Amino acid sequence: AGFGKQDACKGVAFEQLPPVLHVHLKRFEFDLARMAMVKVQDRFEFPTVLDMGPFLSKEGQGDKGAPKPAPPPQAAPSEAENPREHVYHLHSILLHSGDVHAGHYYVYIRPKLSCYDVPGPAGSPPVTPSLHKWYQFDDETVTTHDEIEVLESSYGQSDRERSASSAASADRLSLSSQQRACSSAYMLVYVREADLGRVLGPADGTDPADADTEAVPRRLADRLERHRRSNEDARRRRDEAHLYT
Repeated sequence: AGFGKQDACKGVAFEQLPPVLHVHLKRFEFDLARMAMVKVQDRFEFPTVLDMGPFLSKEGQGDKGAPKPAPPPQAAPSEAENPREHVYHLHSILLHSGDVHAGHYYVYIRPKLSCYDVPGPAGSPPVTPSLHKWYQFDDETVTTHDEIEVLESSYGQSDRERSASSAASADRLSLSSQQRACSSAYMLVYVREADLGRVLGPADGTDPADADTEAVPRRLADRLERHRRSNEDARRRRDEAHLYT
């Protein structure tokens, strides 16, 4: 009352972050000019290594908006102890090909720990893989791709690329150009650097961080085993079908 207009900052800050971070790029929006939903094909570049530290709340708020009590003096900020605590690595890219009316989803994944740039032991240089190999999962087809190719096909198209695509006929465009014209990243999945080994490690039935916790739920393991046996039975019946005709 009586203070007039004030400068204010509005935004979102995270109090804590998960081991696996899903980022939705919101490629679909409502266009007021067309009065219809449209797909945003604009070029958007994203990092393969993401530091989420700057986006963490410095003053966490309680459930009712009351400030949380200050930490004791001996509790130094975690960033000082481990400056890479909130560093994430890009694990997979979900892409959408098409428009708002119809399309197709496929994904690029780095499933192996050896494909990531991670710091080595103290005093040693980072462990850099000789080749950043990505796997494309497109229905039943799985192919390998280099990182540069994966990223360029996921960013979407710039205004210049869109102008060139619209000016050229479809038969004059390369396959990659045609794909980029309608394909773009839809969702990104990042894994926290400290959890790469646990998330990407072999699923041997137990969580290495907690021996009492199952990494793969029993009900899921049983379901996968039933599915495997069903496929084996179907394959055996196909192989033996000629014996009964």
